[in-house]
Amino acid sequence: MGIAQGIWVLFRGFAARRAVLVAENLALRQQLSVLSRSGKRPKLHRRDRIFWVWISRVWKDWRSSLVIVQPATVIKWHRRGFRLYWRWKSRKTGRPKIDPVVISSPCPPLRSEFCSYSSCNVMSEGE
Repeated sequence: MGIAQGIWVLFRGFAARRAVLVAENLALRQQLSVLSRSGKRPKLHRRDRIFWVWISRVWKDWRSSLVIVQPATVIKWHRRGFRLYWRWKSRKTGRPKIDPVVISSPCPPLRSEFCSYSSCNVMSEGE
């Protein structure tokens, strides 16, 4: 292994350990902010739930630092968000429904100049 490869492996290992440390620190700080803004039982907002769903996708060992809710709860939030996304994605689109009043009204009468042409007249003009 060359010197450049050794330095690259060392740098990558350092960056990976640092990223894990940053993710853990972020998760613990988020839990502290939730606990500091609520009384006995922590009230989680939508942004807190989104944060935990995101951190569970990014960081493999997220369960070890989770204190205020159970890991199964975070997985449930993620599944609920996934269901909402696909419900939105597969919503019905297309032609809007026509008002029944419009359908029941008679068509406007044809103008007399258009009625003077018949299929025979049109065919004879083409020759």
